[in-house]
Amino acid sequence: MEAVVVLVILAVLGVILGVSLTSVAAVLMVLMIAALVLMLIFFLYMSVILLRSERAEGELDGFEKPEHGYETAFYLCEGSERLPNIFPAENVMREFIYRKGRTKLRLFRGKRRSYVIDRHSMAIIIFGLILTLPSLAYVIIEFSQIRKG
Repeated sequence: MEAVVVLVILAVLGVILGVSLTSVAAVLMVLMIAALVLMLIFFLYMSVILLRSERAEGELDGFEKPEHGYETAFYLCEGSERLPNIFPAENVMREFIYRKGRTKLRLFRGKRRSYVIDRHSMAIIIFGLILTLPSLAYVIIEFSQIRKG
């Protein structure tokens, strides 16, 4: 959020100093393209991790917050291994997403067995990839229209 405030302040300062609105819009579009490209790379990388993972069964064991990190859901994978989810735990809809005591959850375990991917994380990866691609295409098309006009 702070980054948005800084960008708005820089854009207003640019306009006050005589930079055209078209140039300000072009710079903001380039920053949006860079952010979307980084998001696309992230979701592509996570898709590769998901495709390389093995199916497993497990159950929710609880939540823990590491010393330098975010609270994460931990799963008992196939009865013995206690592995963290690859993404931090969701706080807003926690009761809906994580149901403790539910047995035989379908998980995807990493090849090195250091993490698991639950259904919620899998949905984030898939929808993130699906939504980032058209967003990037749209911003690139709009940027090319600004450059022409």
